[in-house]
Amino acid sequence: MLLLCMSLELPLFLFLPIAGADPIPDIVKKEYRFRAAIPAGTDPYKLGSKAEVIEQVIDKEHPGVQGLFTITDSQALFMLSARSIILCLLDHDGEASIYPRLVYSKDLTPERPFDKPHIQEVRTEFTFVGIGDSFSYRLERYPLFFPDGSFLIAWKLEKSLDGKMSELYGSWYVKPLEPTSDGTPRTYLRNFVNTVFPDPIPGTTLTMKLFGTSSLRGFFRSLESAAAKQ
Repeated sequence: MLLLCMSLELPLFLFLPIAGADPIPDIVKKEYRFRAAIPAGTDPYKLGSKAEVIEQVIDKEHPGVQGLFTITDSQALFMLSARSIILCLLDHDGEASIYPRLVYSKDLTPERPFDKPHIQEVRTEFTFVGIGDSFSYRLERYPLFFPDGSFLIAWKLEKSLDGKMSELYGSWYVKPLEPTSDGTPRTYLRNFVNTVFPDPIPGTTLTMKLFGTSSLRGFFRSLESAAAKQ
């Protein structure tokens, strides 16, 4: 299914260079948590499309935090253009048609240009081995284009509509690499998510430990499939 919500901006975007001119603004550094680099010691050309976990934290006793503190940081290499991936990441309305367990997504600020911050309303649901929950919230999503052709979209919790999350930060980082010898594009991706659940339902910690990595890889596969259709 092709993404539709970018239809008004897509023709202009296709003729823009991916490279931008702005560094990371101070407001993003201060108010967001994100990862916008290839980790030291990582050879991105040796990665595959199957997401590789860089860091995973699932901690009910994290210092200074009440509730369940989680971090997932992962990376992959897609044989796709950076542009096709970026178009998906800017589709604030269409994310529910891309990712598993994301059942609703709505751009609440569609009048804003694609390269400006947007407010997005989201609902997610999950069920694993009889344990399930849902989350409704609003995010502020901040896209950034860098001079080297890389891209970052960072987000933070604007409001938890059901009170089930007290913190939510995250980012997608996209960096075009050298193509293969036959011209096939290669793009590095890094996904980071940091969440605090103040009162998680029983079994959430165990479920995340058992199924968190497979769920994460499902998100990467879904993004890869959507980007391939651009």
